[in-house]
Amino acid sequence: LCMGVKVIILNVSVVIHILQDFITDTLGVG
Repeated sequence: LCMGVKVIILNVSVVIHILQDFITDTLGVG
């Protein structure tokens, strides 16, 4: 169960980073 939670958290953080990069490129900020 712990491993599953760790994998889910890792996937979520990766998706958040991708979204942040996408938003940054779209808005032209940063």
